[in-house]
Amino acid sequence: MSGAADSTVPLDFRLLFEALPGAYLVLLPDYGIVGASDEYLRATMTTRSMLLGRNIFDAFPDNPDDPEATGVRQLRASLDRVVATHAPDVMAVQKYDIRRPEELGGGFEERHWSPINIPVLTADGTLAWIVHRVEDVTEFVLLRRRGEEMEAEIYRRAQEIQSVNEALRESQRTLEQLVADRTAELAAVNASLRQEMEQTASLEEQMRQAQKLEAVGRLAGGVAHDFNNLLTIITGYAEILLDVVPREHPDARVRGRDRQGRGSRGDAHAAAPGLQHGSRCSNRRCWTSTRSSTDTDKMLSRLIGEDIELCRCSLRRGPQPGERPTRARSSRS
Repeated sequence: MSGAADSTVPLDFRLLFEALPGAYLVLLPDYGIVGASDEYLRATMTTRSMLLGRNIFDAFPDNPDDPEATGVRQLRASLDRVVATHAPDVMAVQKYDIRRPEELGGGFEERHWSPINIPVLTADGTLAWIVHRVEDVTEFVLLRRRGEEMEAEIYRRAQEIQSVNEALRESQRTLEQLVADRTAELAAVNASLRQEMEQTASLEEQMRQAQKLEAVGRLAGGVAHDFNNLLTIITGYAEILLDVVPREHPDARVRGRDRQGRGSRGDAHAAAPGLQHGSRCSNRRCWTSTRSSTDTDKMLSRLIGEDIELCRCSLRRGPQPGERPTRARSSRS
């Protein structure tokens, strides 16, 4: 068959291994590096001249800046199990930082790997090599970390929002309680004000009634005073009439009843003879000024107070030697 590959050409397995689409490293049982794929060199930012002939742990030490680094210890334990059991060993995802070339800034770069170690045995079962295959899962781990961080941030924010909401609810409860307290206080104050207003209105009504009663009392007092003055005049004239009524007159018993108990019966009897002529209608004559003045004195003595002394004297002549002026005192009883 023309164009077919010549099967007699020997295979270059090193060339095939180095071109494999995967990150592979070939180790001796003492963990010395004897082969590396191109993909592995790109993933670890190394060259074959930097790796071949070196121990894997010398070529890839732990990050000295990470005190919690466990890459070397975990890888060594897995390789030891392969050497002891001659069986593949699958490792969990490991954080294993790699050294950055000086032209890229030096130092270490964070990396995460998913490794598997596979033994290569000879025909008699002797361990000849160990194939160390790794897969770079750094981006996935970082994304997951970011997701976890984002999740943690979301959780933290949710907790903060919950705390804020709780604080707001507590503030609302406090505000509602304050409003309720103030409302109760205002209601109590309003009730007190209404009570005071009612008491004030009652007192004002009582004051108006008292003022009305006072006005009525003053009016009644004025009327009574005026009426009393009239009665005083009437009583005075009645006293005069009683004094001039003869003792034998039928109305004399009225005078007796009126003056009973006052000790004035004798005075009226003594004054009657002198006034007898003036009581007759058929024999009218004027009273002497002395007798008229005396009668007027009796009436005036009832009008004026007991603490006022009434004096009378004649205008025609002065008092004669040895004569005392007539004095009339109020004898109201």
